[in-house]
Formats: sequence, structure tokens, C-alpha cells
Amino acid sequence: MSAEPRFAGAPRLRAEIAQFLCEGPAQVRQDEPLSIRVRLSLGGELRQALTPEAWARAHEAYDEHFTLRYALALYSKGPLFARRIAGPVRLRRRATFYWSRDPLLPYRIWVMVVDEAGVPRLPKDVEEARAMLMDVEWAFALAPGALAKGARQLFARVRASWGRHSFADKGSVEGASPPLRIEVL
Repeated sequence: MSAEPRFAGAPRLRAEIAQFLCEGPAQVRQDEPLSIRVRLSLGGELRQALTPEAWARAHEAYDEHFTLRYALALYSKGPLFARRIAGPVRLRRRATFYWSRDPLLPYRIWVMVVDEAGVPRLPKDVEEARAMLMDVEWAFALAPGALAKGARQLFARVRASWGRHSFADKGSVEGASPPLRIEVL
């Protein structure tokens, strides 16, 4: 007798990096520290699959945790190849589906999101839960002298991955931000 896999028939959902920005100052002196802010947002079918109905089905199948892992790195574009100047920073966002007894929530099964600092948060609505899981903002702090003088092009790369669940099959997505031009004086 062959055993059926626990999550047989989980759909393979596509995900995409909907927004990816790398922000920082246009000019910086070489002896000053530099802060580069990276913002990204996952979109696509995976984001749309996170619904209260999917949370209820997952909870009934004892699939009570959904983890998204991110790996962010900052690169400097050179004439031949890119050089990593910061990272990779590994971030983990975890959603826990639980039975809520809160009379103010419209659903029986709700979600709690734990961010990379280990702080649990309860979203007010479904879109806020999606944003807590799939919108990432991170600041890279570069030491003084990390970049040589001259014009530099910096960009960030990200890899997001998730495991197999009752509402989504295992998958990953990768991407790079548009270049950020910085003049180092």
C-alpha cells in the first residue's frame, strides 16, 4: 500500500518580485559612513494564495506554519563583474495559523506573523498580513572607505524561498534591483 504524500496536489504557484528598489544618497564623501536602503515586495500567485480560506484549510491539515526566507546582498557593478560589498543578510518571516477566539475578527482561523527580530505581530486585515510577510525593507550600513573614489553603481540581489504547504508547492524567486548611481568624493 503506497502512502499518499501529505500535501498531494498542492499547486505550484508563481511568485515575482513586484517592486525592488535600492535607495541612497547621490553623493557621499569617502570618509563618511554610507547607508543604503533596500525595499522589495513579492507579488504574483503566491501573494494572492494567502487568504483566510487557505489558512483554514492549512490549519485543518495541521499545516500551521508558513516560512519565507530571504537572502539579500549588496553589490558594486564593475567593468567585468559585480563585487559583493555587503551581505548576504538572511531574513526569515514566519506565519502561524491559529484558532482565534477574538470576536472582532471576521474569521475563525487567523494568522500571526513573526518578523526577523522575533517580534510577533497580529495583522488587522488580510492585506496587512500579506504585507508583513512579503514586503521587506533592510538598511545596509557601509563603513567609511568601503567604496573607492569615483562614480559607482550599486545594486541589490535577493533570493526568496518557501517550503511545501497545503496551499502552495515549494518554490523560490530571485531578482536584482535597478542600479543606484553614487558619486564617492
